[in-house]
Amino acid sequence: PLALCFALALGACAARSKDVDVQPAAPPLTEEQMMQKVTELAQPGPEHQRLDPLVGKFGAKMTIRMSSDAPEQTWEGVSTNEWIFGGRFVQQKIEGVAFGQPFSGLGITGFDNFSKRYQGIWVDSMGTITMPMSTGTANATGKVITFTRTMFDPILNRDITTREVLTI
Repeated sequence: PLALCFALALGACAARSKDVDVQPAAPPLTEEQMMQKVTELAQPGPEHQRLDPLVGKFGAKMTIRMSSDAPEQTWEGVSTNEWIFGGRFVQQKIEGVAFGQPFSGLGITGFDNFSKRYQGIWVDSMGTITMPMSTGTANATGKVITFTRTMFDPILNRDITTREVLTI
């Protein structure tokens, strides 16, 4: 009987602790509240304005290292960048030469007001994949944004994480 009482008391405490840990669901938003939140999150802000120096036509220099012990390789070309979607994203088009071959690339960079992170996507003429989204943060001055991206590398046959540094 004492063991049964102990088991019942323990069960009651466990049930009570579960009730305490459960957070009440937030009341559902009205359609008007949802639209207000969407509108707030959709507005370009100061983080977007930090990308403004990227807009224009520039000589581009990209440095890549295939592994930590491999030598750096430099690609050169022309980057034409413009704001799209009302100042929400910078679209980048690059034309140049990489690994001795003609090269074209298209990237889109922006800032997500919800996650508070910069984001970028990329496609180019050296493959048939859309690279997974990269995410990053700016340094204190806002002039260096460091992105990371995790993706499957078909040559190495494993996931890899890349680091991309955008210096404005």
